[in-house]
Amino acid sequence: MAFVASTLRASASDSAEANPRRLCNSVWSVAKLQWHPDETLMDAISAAARARCSDFDGQNLSNTAWSFSALLVYDLPLMTSISAAAITRLQHDFGAQNLANTVWSFAILNILDTPLLQATAA
Repeated sequence: MAFVASTLRASASDSAEANPRRLCNSVWSVAKLQWHPDETLMDAISAAARARCSDFDGQNLSNTAWSFSALLVYDLPLMTSISAAAITRLQHDFGAQNLANTVWSFAILNILDTPLLQATAA
């Protein structure tokens, strides 16, 4: 797994490689495999995702939030960035499943994000 971790870390830190889908799919794969990588890998993915959150679509945002929560990785800066980006996309880029997964992710991590909850209720 060391090779996989180093490859993912390099991919997350390379701005040309760190496109929204690739970042999202990388962290989703890690969560789906229930692999708990070292903190430096999750930090690298988080930093890359925060830098590109404005480019994420609803599914990228939802899957990234789900992945971090499925791994029980509490990353408030990332979740705050996801929330801000999600609020601007709720009306046109979020299906019911993406919305449910995003809100569930915040609940699993015990993050009360009132603006996100208010926006989802509107």
